[in-house]
Amino acid sequence: MGSLVNSFKIGRNYCAENFIDRKQEYSYSCNAVESGGNVVVVGPRRFGKTWLLQKFIVESGYPVIYLDLFCSFSLQCFLQNVIRQVYRILKEENPAGFVSRYLKNLVKHVRFSVDVGGVSFVIDNELSDEESVVQMYELFESIQEEFGQRLVVILGEFQGYKLIRERLPELLKSFFQMQSDVVFVASGSMRQMVEELFFKDSGVLYHSCLKLDIKSMLPEDECVEYIVRKFVDTGKNIDEMCAKRIYTSTRGHPYFVQMLSYEVWNRTEGNVTMEDVENAID
Repeated sequence: MGSLVNSFKIGRNYCAENFIDRKQEYSYSCNAVESGGNVVVVGPRRFGKTWLLQKFIVESGYPVIYLDLFCSFSLQCFLQNVIRQVYRILKEENPAGFVSRYLKNLVKHVRFSVDVGGVSFVIDNELSDEESVVQMYELFESIQEEFGQRLVVILGEFQGYKLIRERLPELLKSFFQMQSDVVFVASGSMRQMVEELFFKDSGVLYHSCLKLDIKSMLPEDECVEYIVRKFVDTGKNIDEMCAKRIYTSTRGHPYFVQMLSYEVWNRTEGNVTMEDVENAID
């Protein structure tokens, strides 16, 4: 068997060594943020949107708050996630000091607990939705001033906003349009929803964001080179013909390139044969 573990990644956190292409898309997102523009990233599921955003978090140099909208079920819960992310990026170690400094207008509504998993913050139900949004805005502004550079707020899985509140886009509208030092990057896989919200003149967030449309498959040359290199790096060998077969059968789809390569790697002890590839495809 190969000397190392299978290094093809499926549904894992961003890894620079496993990131293929998307140079133009990454450059576009960096340039947009640098100019102070909000961005909405749209593309099919499992097409690399999350990895692109994670690459931005790791490599852009901006302070970033990442919020997955599927992880919140109310505006209070959403605010809790904002607070937790802010606490993380500030690398705070004193939750009481953090609350008194950054959440002074929320002191009577917020409590925290410390356990082996870290610090958790809870907002009580007495805080209204409107006040939750106001406090979130103030927190963003405070953090931006603290860092002294543009703050980026990534709203992943934006189609999940309805789980939080139907009117969330309306509540976010003024901040999307007026705060140049706090930039929003939203992402979503439901194209029709994104188009209606952001790019139709009847949409609540019309003209509030630039559009980054991820719709192209990965290029063949880079995928083949990547597949061959990852096999060699883990003590196995695959020739260019077999690597091309992996590419053509997946058509360069980011998720399936990784998944099929993962399966082929598991099915061979040393040198990959075309039979190994076909069996994995089957």
